[in-house]
Amino acid sequence: MHKEENMSNNLIERDVPKDIQDRLKAWQYYFKLWYFLYYFFGVVSIVSALIVAYMAFAILNPKILGILSLIAAISTALNYFLMPYKRAKGYVQAWRALSSASIEYKTDESVNIKLLHQALRDGEKYIANQYE
Repeated sequence: MHKEENMSNNLIERDVPKDIQDRLKAWQYYFKLWYFLYYFFGVVSIVSALIVAYMAFAILNPKILGILSLIAAISTALNYFLMPYKRAKGYVQAWRALSSASIEYKTDESVNIKLLHQALRDGEKYIANQYE
């Protein structure tokens, strides 16, 4: 954005501190990772369970049946015990709070850096609450 545009829109463009930017990137990475794991384990569980069910009736190959059954069980267990959807939700909430505060800080000179610090604290609470 050019300075003329900023002045005509009465907007400013301040840099968000690097540690805040780094935290935003990390939280975004983690929420994407947890969502990916949630869907990956879910799809693997469903597909392998369906194949096992089909093979049990159609083709009796105990070795393949056993391997697919194990894959289905492990995927289901990982989805249950790791709770990736719940973890992703905490990181999304944290990222949204910090992203919103960062945008406000960047574009409104009346916004104090304390808003960013509060958004960091709130974000950490959102993440921590998903582990309870």
